[in-house]
Amino acid sequence: MTKGFKIRLIDHSRAFQRLLVPMRPLFRFPRGVITRLRGLGEQDFHDALGAFLDDEEMDAFLERRKRVLQTVDQLLASQTVAEVFF
Repeated sequence: MTKGFKIRLIDHSRAFQRLLVPMRPLFRFPRGVITRLRGLGEQDFHDALGAFLDDEEMDAFLERRKRVLQTVDQLLASQTVAEVFF
């Protein structure tokens, strides 16, 4: 955190682990992030992250993305949009 109390993200290493299961259950999602995830294809991720991730890390990242989108779709089938997104 800066002197002006602004948060600075400095470590995204947890985002690119080989784990396929989230560290905590996911129940609500930021709508903008899900919209962007749906709009980006696998090649977009390879182009942006390929220089930083090895094949296993990329595969795990793409699998987690797929699972997150599947979870959102399942929740939307049984809940209102307001209950799923914030």
